[in-house]
Amino acid sequence: MLIQEARELVSALTREQLKARLPGWLLAIGTGAEPLELGFRTEKAPIGAELRNHGIEQFVPIAKAPKNPYAARISIGRTRNCDIVLRDPSVSKLHANFFESAPGRMEVADLCSQNGTLRNGRRMRPHISEAIEVGDTLILGRVSTSVLDSDALYELLRRSKPTSLDRDCE
Repeated sequence: MLIQEARELVSALTREQLKARLPGWLLAIGTGAEPLELGFRTEKAPIGAELRNHGIEQFVPIAKAPKNPYAARISIGRTRNCDIVLRDPSVSKLHANFFESAPGRMEVADLCSQNGTLRNGRRMRPHISEAIEVGDTLILGRVSTSVLDSDALYELLRRSKPTSLDRDCE
């Protein structure tokens, strides 16, 4: 959901209503993803590449896509058959997986992606899952994301002022 849609939702609902509407976890995705040309070549991000964390562009539930047959994992990557799609050339086709390790507990594992995954500034080892918490930052390629739940989303949007990102293109 785009930031304007999220703002409208937060302003129309109480915290409890928002929690009922968005019961799981979310990723706040930073702005600046590059448009992709046809093809699926992953661009190697140079070490020290500028991260795309200029602000929040959208919120995406960490959830299964309706037609994804793999019940145990939530995939994130560049291709449309992933549960969460990040259309940036620095993100691998299948970059990482989220797993629910216990009710209300989530883990993430990098899948030997070209540019790696950083959790709170530390590079993750491939295929080794790590527990994530609300407030964690995950960087996939050059795309910066933050882990939220409905309470964190409510607080974030209640205390922040609308920006130019909230307006439609004119």
